[in-house]
Amino acid sequence: MTYPYVKDICTYVKLNFGKVYSVSGMTKWLHRNNVCHKKPDAVPAKANAQAQKAFVKDYEHLSKDAKNKGLIYFSDSFHPQYQTRLACGWILRGTRKSIATTARQTRLNFIGAVSLDGHKIIHTEVGG
Repeated sequence: MTYPYVKDICTYVKLNFGKVYSVSGMTKWLHRNNVCHKKPDAVPAKANAQAQKAFVKDYEHLSKDAKNKGLIYFSDSFHPQYQTRLACGWILRGTRKSIATTARQTRLNFIGAVSLDGHKIIHTEVGG
């Protein structure tokens, strides 16, 4: 669990360990014990390392077959601010905390494609 407020950590410590700390006392304790207040790292909620490796292998095969036949485009839609908004919390210094990100509704929708050969980009805005 990542706590955004020191007062919540004080409550947790009181309930679980029977120790009472003031907010300033707990803040000092956290700093002395190498815990800092920072944002967690965002990672895609559905990342699959094995599927990514398989895709790279397929792409390498496809790109060899496509030589002199044209460009290969990667297409996707993208939606500005379609992301979890991360907030700071108390995390052990030197530790990277990851939070799965999810989408949320916005007004802008784009469809685009990019070719890795020369980074040629095509795109269009779609009504939202």
